[in-house]
Amino acid sequence: MSEIVTKFWIATLLLLVAVFTLITLTGFELYRIQLEKETPEESYFRCGVTNEAIHFGSLGDSLAETGIKVVSEGQQLFQANCTQCHAIQEIVVGPPLKNVAERHDLDWLIRFVRGPQAVVESGDPAAVALYERYRQFMPNHDFLTEEEVFAIMSYVDYDHVVAQTGDSVPDYTAWKQRQHGL
Repeated sequence: MSEIVTKFWIATLLLLVAVFTLITLTGFELYRIQLEKETPEESYFRCGVTNEAIHFGSLGDSLAETGIKVVSEGQQLFQANCTQCHAIQEIVVGPPLKNVAERHDLDWLIRFVRGPQAVVESGDPAAVALYERYRQFMPNHDFLTEEEVFAIMSYVDYDHVVAQTGDSVPDYTAWKQRQHGL
């Protein structure tokens, strides 16, 4: 009789695990579908971009278009390359990316995204700490250009990217020229 009771509880536990897994996977899929339907303006607010940053005040149409273009490209690249392991607000496989450009400078972020294992192996304290916390290397994204990584960072952490670049809107070319004194 106790063998039947044990089998019953094991079967019940397995059923609960299966239901929990199904609910979790369904939730992730619904979130992914929601992100795909999101307009760039909606995603800015979800990422914490302020209303003032979206409308770019009185910067003029060309600057506003530049900012929207960069952030829109960043959103597309983020959804295509990052959402398997990252979210903006919560831990998925890797850390949440909200305020990432406050924690790290853009040069470091570009190096890390394109070649994380090399940055960890160089002994960089921030990269080593990330590796130790998550116990795995992020895949190399060396197929992304520096400008594409800049766009992703502009999407996930608009306000801090703008603060680092010193521009009114994210502008990779102007930032890179200042970095190299051109």
